[in-house]
Amino acid sequence: PDGLTFYSVGAPSVGEVAAALEQSFGDWRSATVPMPQRQRPSAAFVPGQRVVLVPKPGASQSVVLIATSAPGTDLPGQPEAIAVSRLLGDDFISRINAVIREAKGYSYGTSGEVIDTVRGVSYMTIAAPVERDHTGDALADMLAGYASLASEPVRPDEVNRTVTDTLAMIAGTAETASTLFDAVREQAGI
Repeated sequence: PDGLTFYSVGAPSVGEVAAALEQSFGDWRSATVPMPQRQRPSAAFVPGQRVVLVPKPGASQSVVLIATSAPGTDLPGQPEAIAVSRLLGDDFISRINAVIREAKGYSYGTSGEVIDTVRGVSYMTIAAPVERDHTGDALADMLAGYASLASEPVRPDEVNRTVTDTLAMIAGTAETASTLFDAVREQAGI
């Protein structure tokens, strides 16, 4: 099938793997009618900023979630968007954490990601649970963190921290065969 990818890990060459697959599946046919492909609608983003509040009486915390458009898998710029996301969200001592967690104590920390399984326009998010009384302050500080990229380019120490974190994650993935195959299976599923 067009949408299937085989991953081969080990000594056999690509030619040997292809020959083995051809021997097992070369004349395979299916009488099943494929499901029709549905066109996904394009993502539509409202210009400007929009704030949505979902109140829960008596709650001690709020969850602040900020999303912005980002390139999908088939658009240029996705690696850069992932790098920005890691600098702002995935790195536990990022700019935003340095403000809302370290300096002001509003939050336990932020998280963030680029949704990297969507074609076309995707989105990048950062989120943080914050003390309810400081929801507005935390939101303003998180938006300022995004805005700071335009006025304060990413510093070398931020890049180095993110590179180190990514290399550690890659090393940890290959630490055991189980973890490696889980990662391969997850990507194949996507």
